[in-house]
Amino acid sequence: QRDHYHCRNCNNTKGLHPHHIKYASAGGADTLDNLVTLCANCHRAVHDGFLKVHVQEVCSKFEGSYTVKFVPQRGWKP
Repeated sequence: QRDHYHCRNCNNTKGLHPHHIKYASAGGADTLDNLVTLCANCHRAVHDGFLKVHVQEVCSKFEGSYTVKFVPQRGWKP
């Protein structure tokens, strides 16, 4: 709901997944402030190293939420 049922990177509305900003395997929590909505393609690109997620600032609109920036890595094609 927070992300308006859209991928935060490409705005797709199909095949949405929650992605941990700080990976669960690295101690990241299953809380809204550590999750961002991504479509299946963008989520796969993040885990394959073609798309990086950078936290930019705390977003005041949603308490405990972050503004994130997506940085395509060399070789990624959406």
